[in-house]
Amino acid sequence: MILKWAVMAILMVLLAGVFHVLFIVFDNVYYNDDNGIFKLLPDALNGSLNSSNQQSLYNQTNIFREAFSWGRVICLILVPGLIIIEAVDRPREYR
Repeated sequence: MILKWAVMAILMVLLAGVFHVLFIVFDNVYYNDDNGIFKLLPDALNGSLNSSNQQSLYNQTNIFREAFSWGRVICLILVPGLIIIEAVDRPREYR
């Protein structure tokens, strides 16, 4: 019970790492200037999707990119908070 905040902080760091990897991979796959999907995809999509579906796809990928980015930032911000809570938390004395 005493280490619950420390374990939570470690899990948050691991989760932030997962979000960081997802952000990098997602950013590289979609937005790479050499071979990213948004460099290659418009030519392929012009024949199969109308303009509103193309815009919807682009908006959805931006939402995922922002979610991964904010997810890692929030996890990394919560870690010091959890460590502070663990440091300040005193064990209760039962009589």
